[in-house]
Amino acid sequence: MSMLVDVHCHIDEYEDVKSIVKRALEHEVTVIIGVGSDPESNEAVLQAMSIAPQNIRVCIGYHPWESWKATDDELQLIIRQVEENLDRIVGLGEVGMDRRFVRGEDKWRRQFRVFERIVRLAKEYDLPLNIHSVHAERIILELLDRYRIERALFHWYTGSLEVLESIIDRGYYVSVNLALQYSRRAIEVARKTPLSLILLESDAPYMFKEEEAHPWSVAKVAELLARVKELEIEWVKKATTRNAMKLFRIS
Repeated sequence: MSMLVDVHCHIDEYEDVKSIVKRALEHEVTVIIGVGSDPESNEAVLQAMSIAPQNIRVCIGYHPWESWKATDDELQLIIRQVEENLDRIVGLGEVGMDRRFVRGEDKWRRQFRVFERIVRLAKEYDLPLNIHSVHAERIILELLDRYRIERALFHWYTGSLEVLESIIDRGYYVSVNLALQYSRRAIEVARKTPLSLILLESDAPYMFKEEEAHPWSVAKVAELLARVKELEIEWVKKATTRNAMKLFRIS
């Protein structure tokens, strides 16, 4: 039996975590990486892991749609959440910058300030970053270069293929999702990225056109990726699971 890993899920948005995990297991999804969006969300993801510790892993984060609002106290709270849970987390996410849905130089400066601090935290504690990079791919890469970050995932990458080459050159990972069903850019990204650097994600419970994603959606994503890459499905499952375990150091 194969196993699959969902590397980016907003598990805190589900009320019945046990039933979600049960159904995911029925589709071979044995590990779900829950990402946080703000201090409250981080606590909820940690709580979800306590409900299903064998199957849920945690990334503590500050989503860029929220991080630009952060006060100094709120940023310090995020840092404390990381430092007090180092034995319980596998990375930092969802973190990054967004210049499409968050507009204005002042907000971007605040986003950058928070993200830079989180990048420093990742460097200090050797944690991978689970990155949101909409319309901010270049500045994020510059920051990762500045701090010599070795482990990073560009979640649902939608940027240019030119910048994608730089991501690949650095050995960073890219995750794909149900957008492979309809997005030309998602298909181009999947084709261009070596399988050794691709991960599967649901971004649950995001609504992809008419289809709501759930952790078990990554089983379908694996099939879509196999079709795009013209590879055997079992090979895609094994490779992407191996990639996830390597990036997040999951045993």
